[in-house]
Amino acid sequence: MCRCVCVITTVLALISSVGCGGASYEGPPRVAVTGTVNFNGQPLAEGNIFFVGDGELRQADGVIANGKFEIPEDVGPNAGSYQVRILSYQSAGGAGADAGDSEVGSEETDELVDDTRQIIPAMYNQQTSLTAEVSDGMEPLVFDLSQ
Repeated sequence: MCRCVCVITTVLALISSVGCGGASYEGPPRVAVTGTVNFNGQPLAEGNIFFVGDGELRQADGVIANGKFEIPEDVGPNAGSYQVRILSYQSAGGAGADAGDSEVGSEETDELVDDTRQIIPAMYNQQTSLTAEVSDGMEPLVFDLSQ
């Protein structure tokens, strides 16, 4: 009986592990993307960058830290033309706001109050005018943004 239980457990473990790796990606090749983002002449301290394509292009995003971003090939976009959107939020400096918190509780209502603001102009995110041509072996991208 014990041997039967061990065999069944082993078979079930093997069957379940086959699905754990996820389906392999079978679309167009992905590309690693790196670069820098400056805002008003200074490296952007922190933010997010989004590569938004149309049709069959795989979209991708990455974190900006100290003006640099790196999106590895395994999660990168496909080669092609993209709109680029860059976002960065900053504490609005409301009373009682903690710079590390994007939401602060109000003592009177116990409701969460958003205490951040977008510091990047809309022409670089919601109404972006930024574009990038992504290709294998490309040079690092440079985005110089201003107010």
